[in-house]
Amino acid sequence: MSKILMTVWPIETHLSPFMAVAQSLTARGHEVAFYTSGQLRIQLECEGFRCFPFEKVTRHHAECNPGAVNTRKMGVRARRQMWHDFLLGSVPGQLHDLERIWTVWRPDVVVCDVTMWGPILVVHETKQVPLAVLSHTAYCLLEGRDNPAPGISLSRPRTAAARLVARLLNVGINMATAAIPREASRIRRAHGLPSLDSTVMEFTGRLPLHLVPSAPEFDYERRDLPSSVQYVGPCMWEGDRQPAPEWVTSMRGRRRIVVLEEQHYPEDGFLLKTAARAFAGQSADVILVAGQGRDLAAFDLGASAANIRLEPWTPVSHAISSADLVIAHGCSETVLATLGRGIPMVVVPRMLEQPQIAWRLAATGAGIRLPMRGCTSEGLRNTAERVFSDSSFERNAGRIRAAFTRMGGPARAAESIEALDPNGIPSGSRHEQVHAGSRF
Repeated sequence: MSKILMTVWPIETHLSPFMAVAQSLTARGHEVAFYTSGQLRIQLECEGFRCFPFEKVTRHHAECNPGAVNTRKMGVRARRQMWHDFLLGSVPGQLHDLERIWTVWRPDVVVCDVTMWGPILVVHETKQVPLAVLSHTAYCLLEGRDNPAPGISLSRPRTAAARLVARLLNVGINMATAAIPREASRIRRAHGLPSLDSTVMEFTGRLPLHLVPSAPEFDYERRDLPSSVQYVGPCMWEGDRQPAPEWVTSMRGRRRIVVLEEQHYPEDGFLLKTAARAFAGQSADVILVAGQGRDLAAFDLGASAANIRLEPWTPVSHAISSADLVIAHGCSETVLATLGRGIPMVVVPRMLEQPQIAWRLAATGAGIRLPMRGCTSEGLRNTAERVFSDSSFERNAGRIRAAFTRMGGPARAAESIEALDPNGIPSGSRHEQVHAGSRF
């Protein structure tokens, strides 16, 4: 049995794959603990996990991060400062807290959030502990020939010229953000480690294990990744075990479109309002699922037709279960869950990883990328009709579903993490463990 420490930000979309993998590791006989916000302590303990809460990592670092706030109205300087505080400003606090953890509970393996840089930059080497990076995004963040400009909204470069343009753009981005690896190097030197000779993200590709909760079929079939990268398929977990709401299980005789605002919704409600206008009076039942925490009483859709229904936030597994088409901005968790059920999508990307995911969705043929500027009532209605009228979208969504299933999910991720500590493999043959884990 190994002692495995999961270090993760208390962001729902980051936490979900960690919880799913932690449950699989526990089922395989390992002891799992979490280093995260103390606000999750009760929830984690109810799931059977020990929680080491943030102490020196402040609430500012834990909650006011780019994934939890709307940065669209921020200026460039304020946005840059937020990213700095989140990624680098929090590192000293992380290192202090982790040193404390080591005095009372020394882990055999660390599984780290790809955006929690303390374990990545310092702890892995100073503590001589195997480290696995577990990403929360539906694609690999590492730069390479097939992904020459990560973080820039570009379609897959298919020609030498397109790859050159993307690479030049990425060089410009790296020059503009050169202060980040410099500061990361200062932190490393302060702990007796050599400076970085790359970006921090490139450095994560050199770590023992880099897990991606997706499949190559959704990620441009990349052949440019280091051997440490493993696709393991979606690792989905939802803490809300309440029964599905009535609208999910209600009888229906027409096709159903589900429009999701997802967890971190834009304040203007753009997608829900556009969908309400687009599908009013159409021959489909349209369920508009509001973002988590939105006050429905204060949300004005305008005149609503009989086929339009506004519902409060619902866990994604319930919300999409009866859908024939899902329309969303395209957060990783939503896309992985939807394609994991073989349901085609329309993605209207707006922030964070959504633009990169939208391009990948379009490349698979399992859905359509609809830019914000094209997301008018008419544009959204015509796009949805195109998906319904062309059976290839449903077939391709089924193909991606099969690809996700082949990757193995949390059980496959747990097996890979377990292998980092060969002395901690529980009794029983690996073949038996893999077979048992495949049922998850």
